[in-house]
Amino acid sequence: MEYNDTRTTKIDFQGFKRIGSYLKPYGAAIGKILAMLLFSNFAMILGPFLISYVIDTVIPNQDTNAIIWITVFYTTVSVLNAGAIKYRIYHITKLGQDVLRDIRSDLFNHMQKLGFRFFDSRPHGKILTRVVNYINALSNILSSGLITVISDILSIVVTLAIMLSIDVVLTLYSFILLPVLFAVTMIIKNKQRLAYEELSAKQSNLNAYIHESIEGIKTTQSYTREGMNFDIFADVSNQQSVAWMKAVRAQFILGPIVQVISVVTISFIYFAGVRGLGVDVSTGVLIAFVAYVTNFWNPIINLGNFYNSLVSGTVYLERVFEMMDLEPMIKDATDAFDMPPVRGEVLFENVTFGYKEGQNIFEGLSFKVNPGETIALVGPTGAGKSTIT
Repeated sequence: MEYNDTRTTKIDFQGFKRIGSYLKPYGAAIGKILAMLLFSNFAMILGPFLISYVIDTVIPNQDTNAIIWITVFYTTVSVLNAGAIKYRIYHITKLGQDVLRDIRSDLFNHMQKLGFRFFDSRPHGKILTRVVNYINALSNILSSGLITVISDILSIVVTLAIMLSIDVVLTLYSFILLPVLFAVTMIIKNKQRLAYEELSAKQSNLNAYIHESIEGIKTTQSYTREGMNFDIFADVSNQQSVAWMKAVRAQFILGPIVQVISVVTISFIYFAGVRGLGVDVSTGVLIAFVAYVTNFWNPIINLGNFYNSLVSGTVYLERVFEMMDLEPMIKDATDAFDMPPVRGEVLFENVTFGYKEGQNIFEGLSFKVNPGETIALVGPTGAGKSTIT
């Protein structure tokens, strides 16, 4: 049993552009979240700078008062940052769920306008998958991804500026393995895309078969097909499980690679700083620089994880908007008007009708059915009972 969706090899991010229209009503909420992100970035940048100052200046001068004031100041900033993080997490999650609710509502509303042919030509389980599962799968992207990625990009830019101001040579050493990262990303992106498209199809097949099995349970039990149906279900379920593991392997291959590159880069920076390979910095500055390098790579790791989610999300978004873009076969006329209140009264006045000219089924038919009244139409086959109804 296969109901495979169309598969493509090209990553198309057009669906995420359309999400922008759903984010517009929440501009004020997004602004507050971005303010919290800016404060968190300030706290992140402040830490290594204070460490450098304490190691190179405060400790050699044995300035106890300075250590106390720096400790109090940074503790206060950290507490405020914890509150900012809490605010950000809650409101980002709420924003994501509000957007998902709006998308699901639009999809459901549009689905009700589609003709019978749409529902007759597709397993209902696959339709249910798009309305529920695919939109739910976008939760992580909308709840944390689209807003947090702005923070990560901002963090990379600010951290890079600070690193360049500290030492240009050390900064260039930090980028020595970036080409390797970009090459790996380009290699695995299509593999991720195909893996998640296959998973999407297999999940849809599984939901479709479960839905059909529930609808046809009377037939199944009447013909004692339970064993045969279970074999089919086991096969479809196994295909979904295999596709899931392929997608997971493709998704998590990037994270460990980025972490290895980050560790190797930091080790090389320590080596260059200690051996003086074109670098002349103090111990405090070197430690602060390594902290900034970590702050530089952590957002890259986050962006790598977000990219994985983005690859899978594009598959689900395409399926959702594909259904939303289907044109209803029957539309209201441009001059259509709302139906007036219906009383429930049916009135035939001298009605004559026939399917062929000169062969009327009934002539001069008149009757009235009042609201709530029940009548019976009695007559031989071909007398026009169904036609009247």
